[in-house]
Amino acid sequence: MLIREPTLADVDRIADVHTRARASYYQTGGLLADSTADPAGADHRREAWTQAVESPDHTIYCAVIDDKVVGAVAMGPALTPTPDGTPAGQLFQIHVDPPHWSKGIGTRLHATFLTYLRRTNTPTGLLEVWQQNTRALLFYAHHGWSPTGTHRPGPHQTTYQSMHLKLPTPA
Repeated sequence: MLIREPTLADVDRIADVHTRARASYYQTGGLLADSTADPAGADHRREAWTQAVESPDHTIYCAVIDDKVVGAVAMGPALTPTPDGTPAGQLFQIHVDPPHWSKGIGTRLHATFLTYLRRTNTPTGLLEVWQQNTRALLFYAHHGWSPTGTHRPGPHQTTYQSMHLKLPTPA
């Protein structure tokens, strides 16, 4: 597996991976397939990934196996400040194609985010995760993330939970 920066030629595949991963975790979390299969949503994700790849404010990497994109991670400066004013980086999303789950790809993409935090001298990571996505909640808890106690509305009367990660202070 190779972790690399994507090009615009990778955007369609990244958006497809995002769409499949999203459908899987939303359906596992109790949403009906019809509510996750909106073609306009897929177009929106493709446009958003195109903008992210082109943006100087976002850092994007993709996971590639046999020249096929199987995962992606997006990160950048935090969208909201931390309560104590500590500089933070935002983990916007990690997506892995469901047939490749539990093979270490998400962990490698997460490690790429940690490298980003260290490279930017940012001691705190922030993210939001859908509260029904128990798989992601367990993944992030395993990697040291903790709930911040804040939530925002999600689909069908659910919520997104904010989490944070404090990097250890170098000795």
